[in-house]
Amino acid sequence: MSLVPNTQRFQNFIEGLSTLKSKKVHLLAKFVCEELSQGLSTFESNQETLDLFDSLDIAQSLGHDLISGLIYIYQQSIYLNLDGEELYEQLQASGFELKERQCVALCSAFEEHRDKLVALAQTTKITGVNNVENCLFNLQTIVSSSYNSKSAEPKAVMSLFNDDEPLLIKFNNEELRNLYIEVEKIQQALDSITE
Repeated sequence: MSLVPNTQRFQNFIEGLSTLKSKKVHLLAKFVCEELSQGLSTFESNQETLDLFDSLDIAQSLGHDLISGLIYIYQQSIYLNLDGEELYEQLQASGFELKERQCVALCSAFEEHRDKLVALAQTTKITGVNNVENCLFNLQTIVSSSYNSKSAEPKAVMSLFNDDEPLLIKFNNEELRNLYIEVEKIQQALDSITE
């Protein structure tokens, strides 16, 4: 499983990170690690964070995007049981053009706090997760209409049930295929942990 998602949002994060000097990257990364190691996950808009943006001369919108990206990277690194060097290798191999000095800065901040972050992750109970108790699906398609004599693209509607209201999700063929691929990746990650 790859640490780095191939998304435009992550590309924007890397580009934003690349605009900063490595010292600023290290200070921001260190701040994120310190906050995460204290168990704080909603520190993005507190006054201390805004003061940090001011002191580093970072626009708030960019700062929030950078913090979100760093949180993602560090949480995934813990999940994948990476150390600072392995994180560095993953980032360098990602194909994104992250300058080496910025990469070293965010990896060294992670390495400094890794033990605390791993210990916290091992003792933190995940709350707010709903278990799916039942899953149903049906297929929908328009056979023909006055506008189109050919069959429209079929849709799959999935209903996920728990104690609350059902969650209905509609997929076209490509979306369902992408979901299947992602579920396969999750299954492979779970299998690698239990082996």
